[in-house]
Amino acid sequence: MFRTTLKQIWNQRRQNGWIFFELLFVGIFLWIVLDPLCVQIANKNIDRGYEQDGIYILKMNKIPRTSHKYSTEMDNDSLVRLQFLDIIREMRNLPEIESFAIAYGMAYANSGSFSGGELFADTALSKRTHLQFYHFVPVEGSDILKTYRLKDVNSGATMTIAPDFASRNLIYISENSAKMLYGRTDVVGEKCYDYKKDVREIAGVFKDFKDRDYNQPYPTAFASASFCNDIEGNFYMHWSYTFTFRVKDEVDQAKFEKRFEEEIKLKLSRGNYYCLGIERFDIAALNMAEVFGELNSTRRNTIFAIFGLMCVFLGMVGTFWVRANARRQEIGVMRSIGASKWRISSQFLTESAILVSVAVIFSTIIMAHYVYTNNFFANVNMLSKDMLNPEYWQNNPITHFSVISIIVYLVLLVTSLIGTLIPVSRATRELPAEALHDE
Repeated sequence: MFRTTLKQIWNQRRQNGWIFFELLFVGIFLWIVLDPLCVQIANKNIDRGYEQDGIYILKMNKIPRTSHKYSTEMDNDSLVRLQFLDIIREMRNLPEIESFAIAYGMAYANSGSFSGGELFADTALSKRTHLQFYHFVPVEGSDILKTYRLKDVNSGATMTIAPDFASRNLIYISENSAKMLYGRTDVVGEKCYDYKKDVREIAGVFKDFKDRDYNQPYPTAFASASFCNDIEGNFYMHWSYTFTFRVKDEVDQAKFEKRFEEEIKLKLSRGNYYCLGIERFDIAALNMAEVFGELNSTRRNTIFAIFGLMCVFLGMVGTFWVRANARRQEIGVMRSIGASKWRISSQFLTESAILVSVAVIFSTIIMAHYVYTNNFFANVNMLSKDMLNPEYWQNNPITHFSVISIIVYLVLLVTSLIGTLIPVSRATRELPAEALHDE
């Protein structure tokens, strides 16, 4: 049957030639449209590395100096520090709260803020990695690991901050950071160094952490710093320190939010500071994705992909539908000489599959040349610099290209088979005489 199918394709080479070129251009179009959306979806589905549900951000503000409510006497650094600590204790003692963390410089996940830096595995400063540093203040029970429920990469248990974290200059690093520095994850107790060769001891390694929902996990470290081992009073307290907290699992979050708005919020005014309210962590993440254009990019790519798929589906189904309908007389002849419905359908479907396969091979060759000349495979350099994780398919140039090409092929194949099967099935159900008479 395969030889007969090839002969039939050759006999109708003029008509099939037009279909081939249509498939060729459609394949290139689909590759360009689907690639960015597939990468965004893949990045979004990577595990965050922490549990987002149940976390809130406390929103504070300060009465402006131009307001008649502003108090000059309450605005010296020592009083401001005491006011802030009092607010922390008020929040810490709430029965609904399980844990909390005080971040320095508004540095928490999805905030868009962190400190960049490097760590080195030896004093020669030869083996190094760039990291995102999240500095937090370990006072009053502040525990960023417990609040985010970061998991130990080796045991899988939820981590907690060591009591002597600040005094011993300890640091917690992510799994990818440990692999880049030491090639392994069992590195607790190892020494690492900053560019000044100051020593930090690794107190734990947590699973890879995503700072933003639409990003990939980047090497990350949670650390304290000499400037934030304690709360320091200043005019910008509400910007300098961010209070995030987790409610207990058994707490009804809707009821807690209502209680906070009606009761707790009013009790959190100190001096010139007052509480604006609380914001759920997932809402904050969504807002930040909106601000940085990640949602707009996803929406745009989704709309383009849907539009492209609809155009391709309608166009290609129509093309193969017309092709099959135009051969109803041939189907009638095949039925009259005893060909089964399955035999006829198989031949037509095989023809369509061959046409699509040949067209996709050529479109893939064209796209391979295009992406190569446009520096698509520059990711190899990023991989060699440890900036991208090769375990994710979207970071490996060969795997990335292969995945998108397979998706394009499957879309075109399914579309062509649908456009062929329906009219052929209808034609095979007719009596041979009726098919020949219609022609």
